[in-house]
Amino acid sequence: MSHSESVLRVAIICVVFFTLHSLMVAGWFKSLAARALGPRLMRSWYRLTYTALSTLSLLICIWLIFRIPDHYIFGFPWWIAWPMHMVQVAALLFGYLSYRQLRTDEFTGKAQAARYLRGEEPAGDIEGLTEEGLTREGGYGVVRNPLYFAGMVIFAFEPNITRNWATVSVLAILYFIWGALIEEKRMQRRMGDQYISYKKDIPLLVPRPATAWQWLRQLVTR
Repeated sequence: MSHSESVLRVAIICVVFFTLHSLMVAGWFKSLAARALGPRLMRSWYRLTYTALSTLSLLICIWLIFRIPDHYIFGFPWWIAWPMHMVQVAALLFGYLSYRQLRTDEFTGKAQAARYLRGEEPAGDIEGLTEEGLTREGGYGVVRNPLYFAGMVIFAFEPNITRNWATVSVLAILYFIWGALIEEKRMQRRMGDQYISYKKDIPLLVPRPATAWQWLRQLVTR
């Protein structure tokens, strides 16, 4: 398999995954699903179904990419590679702690499904999310999209570069940037002036050094 063919196959797999993921979070698609399922089933099961399908499709993509022949391009010496890995670990921790700031049971859809199984009436928005307002705690006080930021750093700071990894990394980082911009529009429509004020205070994806240092100090001294 030629270099260009391998890159093309990896790119197609990534684009298909990104397209499916974007489709499932699009407002028009959720409205269509709500009309088909009805409000109760939509609020109770859509979020969990989305989580399950996203996880399954991601695992399939990883499996398909690993089946494509790869080629080592270059690697940094150990004295550079280890600090880069430490940055990746820090980004992973940052993403995890930011994720914990969310109501993870509702974010994954488990809470909505549990309410349905208990016979309770669904609550919240079209996906059954009941959390209102805007969190500025943890990573959300550093950047507006801490999960995307963590993913970008993990991809960008890999010191051992292969052809497939480079292809996935470039596409993933571009997708994170695009996704963050789309998320901006959705959040501004939903929260209005509250989110506009948040945008003025907190950067989108690139943290301010002073704010990042303050978050780190709070984490260490907690």
